[in-house]
Amino acid sequence: MKLLFLASWYPEHAESRNGLFIWQHAQAATLLPDAQVVLAAATASEEHTTFTLEQSVKNGVAHWVVRYPTGGSPLVQAWRYFRAWRLLRTTYVHAFGKPSAVLVNVLWRAGLVAWWWKYRLGWKYSILEHWSGYLPNGQGFEGSLQKVLTRIVGRSAEKVAGVSQALVDGMRGHGISSRLMVVPNVIDNQAFHPLHPNPRSHHLLHVSNLAPEKNFDFVLSVWQSWRNIHPDAQLWVAGAIPESRLLAYQQLEGLVFMDFLSPQSLADTYRKAYALLLPSAFETFSIVTAEALACGTPVLASELPALAAWLSMGLVCLPLQTDLWIRGLQSEEVSHPHIDAAAVAQLFSPSRVAQQMQQLLTYERS
Repeated sequence: MKLLFLASWYPEHAESRNGLFIWQHAQAATLLPDAQVVLAAATASEEHTTFTLEQSVKNGVAHWVVRYPTGGSPLVQAWRYFRAWRLLRTTYVHAFGKPSAVLVNVLWRAGLVAWWWKYRLGWKYSILEHWSGYLPNGQGFEGSLQKVLTRIVGRSAEKVAGVSQALVDGMRGHGISSRLMVVPNVIDNQAFHPLHPNPRSHHLLHVSNLAPEKNFDFVLSVWQSWRNIHPDAQLWVAGAIPESRLLAYQQLEGLVFMDFLSPQSLADTYRKAYALLLPSAFETFSIVTAEALACGTPVLASELPALAAWLSMGLVCLPLQTDLWIRGLQSEEVSHPHIDAAAVAQLFSPSRVAQQMQQLLTYERS
């Protein structure tokens, strides 16, 4: 099976973490029978003055990325974007011929390319969506032209999946497709699993890039109240965070920024933490919730539709009131958790998600 993944999001440079979960889906797809997976992306780069095709292999997946110059009018950028994808397509056809299946990862903008290829070449495609813009409280899905084009691309796809039921419901509400299914994100169950005994502390953990929707000020409020009970409790923050965002917090004693961690290091941090704090304004799936629970670590989160599936697995959802979160941290289900970590790890394991992706990539004959 020749699988061509079109990624709308891809790291712009070595320090960027944009769309790494797309890599995990591509790696899971390599577990399908006789699968040859190419993950292709086109991205504007301030460091490139010409079109450059970069090819590499990561964990069994061929990564083909065209970097093209940034700048100029929106029309010029759109022309460069489609020209980059034409280079990727001709390179792919020369190497493999016609793909068995095309999977668009995030509809906007790579879905426009897939739709055009279907119209011109007859290449069928499916979509696997991660974007929070379709959620009722999401941001960015606003322009009328974008909405019209999104519906055209979505309705022309063979199948459309979202990484959670909440995201699927949001896409359905926007009329993007009637052929919808859930294909969740992947967690690395080689890294994220419990250890016995678990070396737990009173330190709290938050994993994010400190975007406004992550409500980091509320995390700080909970931690500072928690320190009234446990004065030695630190707040660990893991994630790729811009230096400019860190300046406002440098004077807080006990606040530890850990930067972006490898899966193994992050798993060790989950296991040592007392609990993960996730007071987000919205989530499409929350990979950090799955990772933490798979390590046996309790999670306190805001009340969000995308997190409803976790409630039977050890997640505690609470209104955003500091006193309620302190009581939650002191509750029996957090202080002495009974989390079926193995079940969480299996539910989102690469092998299980690959089976669901096979349904997404299996097309009916015309």
